Amino acid sequence: MDSISPYDLILIDFDGTLADTGKVIIACIRETFAHFGATPPSPEKARSVIGMNLTLGMLALRPELTQEQAEAWTKQYREFYWGQGLEMTTLFPGVLETLDAIERARGNGGNPALAVLSNKNQQVLEASLDKVGLGNRFALVSGDREGRRNKPDPELFSQDILPVFSGVEPAKVLVVGDGEQDTGFAHNLGAECCWASFGMGDRERCLAHAPKYVIDSFAELKDIVLP
Repeated sequence: MDSISPYDLILIDFDGTLADTGKVIIACIRETFAHFGATPPSPEKARSVIGMNLTLGMLALRPELTQEQAEAWTKQYREFYWGQGLEMTTLFPGVLETLDAIERARGNGGNPALAVLSNKNQQVLEASLDKVGLGNRFALVSGDREGRRNKPDPELFSQDILPVFSGVEPAKVLVVGDGEQDTGFAHNLGAECCWASFGMGDRERCLAHAPKYVIDSFAELKDIVLP
């Protein structure tokens, strides 16, 4: 029996949506500051840059850095993350069961396709997906890399999505994520949005983009995608 999903494509964020990585990211940011002899930002301040391009996040947290220095801090952060962050990365409850249900629908000739769309570094993103057992579960894994647009820039859709999912219309796309970069991307693109309230995003800023759905657990996504 075919799925009656209203969507052809689901674009899912990683940090704070599929995986519970907030504490890990904050810890690595604070360790990076300490490594360079700077006062670490508060956990709340560090949380505010999660989802951004990492170098831009470092500049936001410490504006006096030069571009070169911010890139050096980014490199050090990734060393900390590779060393401990990957091992501490875990999925939110309900992720595997929900993805299984959607994949069963596709296996019966239905839709939608699944992709990961993140501002996380591409190499780290792929390693993180492998770590949590999701390395081969998505038709596309798109992360931050040189020359790539990042959410919330809608040009990312043309750059990374359309070459793989030719002809898909934004109106048939559901963006799932916890941050304002996700809700903003959906808003800018003209796609529908599902805000993951259980993640790390600021509620007021995310709701300002008027997401169609709000979920308090990943498992709730199933009833939206496969009504």
